[in-house]
Amino acid sequence: MQQVSLWDESAANLATPEQVDLKLEIANVGSRGLALMIDLLVRYSVVFVLYIIVTLSYRYVGSGEPDLGVTGFTVLFFLIVFVSEWFYFTLFEWLWNGQTPGKRIMNLRVIKMDGSPVGVLEVFMRNFLRPIDTSAIMALVGMAFIFFHPRGQRPGDLAARTLVIREIPIDWSIFLANPEPEPGTNAAAITRIVLAPNELELLQRYLHRAGKLDPEVKEKLAAQVKSSLMPAVRSTDLQSSPLPPQAWLEELSKRV
Repeated sequence: MQQVSLWDESAANLATPEQVDLKLEIANVGSRGLALMIDLLVRYSVVFVLYIIVTLSYRYVGSGEPDLGVTGFTVLFFLIVFVSEWFYFTLFEWLWNGQTPGKRIMNLRVIKMDGSPVGVLEVFMRNFLRPIDTSAIMALVGMAFIFFHPRGQRPGDLAARTLVIREIPIDWSIFLANPEPEPGTNAAAITRIVLAPNELELLQRYLHRAGKLDPEVKEKLAAQVKSSLMPAVRSTDLQSSPLPPQAWLEELSKRV
């Protein structure tokens, strides 16, 4: 069974576009600092390995022209450093749905202010400002923002309208029974789907409220929630499923 976050008294309440309230725990300075240290270790380790490779390549496959070789080596090395500085966080947070190796180890995730997953624009914006608010004296300013801001947002987060949350995994099986496959159904053929914590929270909160809604409101809200969760079912049979929104969401809940 997939796991999702449980939020404590340090949480922030967010309203999603579907008008479903989310309660999210904000990551503190300590956990974000440790995540950053892990990411820097990963980044510099990769740069060091590439430095060794480039150095050996220059020695054994050099052009024979020392000045040209040194210049080319220097340019290549600084290009590697530039790419790691500007694109490490951006690429990981985009491809890993708001996480980097450090954030994943520390159970942190970047999300939008409405609780939805970050897109490439938000990721680019928050990391475009990263060198400004995490270098030299400005690093202290960035830490002060995280420490004193009610939602722990540094300047890059404020510009991109994002925040960093801490995920505390719990087992949803204590709340939901995992239904047995219907007779004649091949259980192995059922595609298990992994949702981001905020997506799973959205799905479960909707299903909890659905029985209390008027049919017209229920139908409209189900369609909105389905639309929000569609990116999570790409390349699965649910992407092209003809099920109506309510039945589609119920089917999705069986697969997470």
